[in-house]
Amino acid sequence: MNDRTRTLKRSSGDKETTYPDPSAKSKPDAAFELAYSQMMENALAMSRGERKRRLLEKHGHAEKMLAARVLWPALGSLEGLHPEFEIQDLRSGNRSPITFISLRIGLGW
Repeated sequence: MNDRTRTLKRSSGDKETTYPDPSAKSKPDAAFELAYSQMMENALAMSRGERKRRLLEKHGHAEKMLAARVLWPALGSLEGLHPEFEIQDLRSGNRSPITFISLRIGLGW
């Protein structure tokens, strides 16, 4: 057991189970930090208009934590991930931003 896990006992027996500690405030690792900064630099360099504004003003701590705690462990990298990507609704024609989209595997968050 380390500082990021907790051992809990079930009331129905002696079995101990280790669970991730949701209150542990772990810092993303150096590899993630490098990949994230490169992804953001590339996105800013390639964006303009509303997307660029959203990247500069709206893309913050919550989006970074989504990338660090969900997408990085699930995908193993941030390659092919595009932050604040805009898609167009085919019915209404409205454009809506997606926090992250992976064009490589076709998933959006």
